Amino acid sequence: MTITELIQELYGDSCKLCSPIDESQYIDAKTFIPEELYEILKISNGINETMKLPNREDNIIIGWIIYPFDEIKSQTKRYREEYSGEGIVFVGNGADGFFILKPDGKVFIREYLDEDEELYADSLAEYFRKWHYPNS
Repeated sequence: MTITELIQELYGDSCKLCSPIDESQYIDAKTFIPEELYEILKISNGINETMKLPNREDNIIIGWIIYPFDEIKSQTKRYREEYSGEGIVFVGNGADGFFILKPDGKVFIREYLDEDEELYADSLAEYFRKWHYPNS
């Protein structure tokens, strides 16, 4: 199962895939981000979390499950400049913190007020399961 399929299984109707990265971004993305994220962006350049509201027929977007490529680049640049960190920022945590995919494939969280990063998951797949089912 791919990470994109896992996200779709976990979120069901509460996720919205976007158009894939365009051809002009392929080389830049391929050289900038790890293979797992690259494969996701080839399918969907960012994935939105959505929510159904009463009295509306369509879902509204409430946040990102994975940032689009340009936001990944921007947030990673900021992270590296501000914290001299290593890794790729792929999504925020909703409270001014963010998640970082490290070169070894582990996912760390950097909270807004904390000085240190904390291990959150041993892989992207574990991250999505844990984020979606925090008490499991």
